[in-house]
Amino acid sequence: MNSISSRFPLAMLMFAALVLAASATTLAGEDAPAGAPAYAVPAGTPDYIRKAVHNAAAGSGTRDTKKLHRIDPAIIRQEVTAAGFELVEESKLLAHPADDHTKMVFAPGLRGLTDQSVFKFRKPAK
Repeated sequence: MNSISSRFPLAMLMFAALVLAASATTLAGEDAPAGAPAYAVPAGTPDYIRKAVHNAAAGSGTRDTKKLHRIDPAIIRQEVTAAGFELVEESKLLAHPADDHTKMVFAPGLRGLTDQSVFKFRKPAK
């Protein structure tokens, strides 16, 4: 079997711990019914997923994911909705506009001061 990281976009992997209690073959959609989206939602997936992410610069995609532990929030919205989830709510509760998005989120003095987005997604209806 191929490693998960070589088979799935990084943003989707960030949600894997919350979304999946099933095998990688289920995520791949190999067990999904004909016509299902590329990312099948396994049985047992919670009805709602809530996730906070450290924001990268707008338009940066996944470029800063490994180096800075940040991701463009647009990628999260795009990947998770492509998996069939509905974006119910996005909050700026953890926003920090002074964060310039260029430092590692674990850098000394930055802990708790990073710009973050909080998402709530709903599992697709059957």
